[in-house]
Amino acid sequence: RRVVGTARSELQGYLSDHAGVTGGRLESLTNQVLDRWTRYLQGVRQREKRRRRDREGAGQPAWMRPDGRRQERSLAALGSAALWGDDFVEALAHASRRHVDSGLDGNWHEYLLTVPDP
Repeated sequence: RRVVGTARSELQGYLSDHAGVTGGRLESLTNQVLDRWTRYLQGVRQREKRRRRDREGAGQPAWMRPDGRRQERSLAALGSAALWGDDFVEALAHASRRHVDSGLDGNWHEYLLTVPDP
């Protein structure tokens, strides 16, 4: 929002000087462009976050990233519980509760469970 906000006056100047747009039309076009730009930048940020997360996961054990994907999509919970027992199940439930509780407050973030090699 900060980046887009600083671009508003420059964009309006450009539209006014080079396209002759004025008044309410200038405000409307500026808002349309900035809305699209904001959505585009949010998409870039999400793609880069995903790319960085995937790159940072390189070299991790296969059981952590089945088929190169993050574990919550493919983690075999029963197999993991069998390997690591009740402590794993309790840690998973605790992380899940914290994830949902913080998310309901608008503060979604991830939790990493660290376990010894099986």
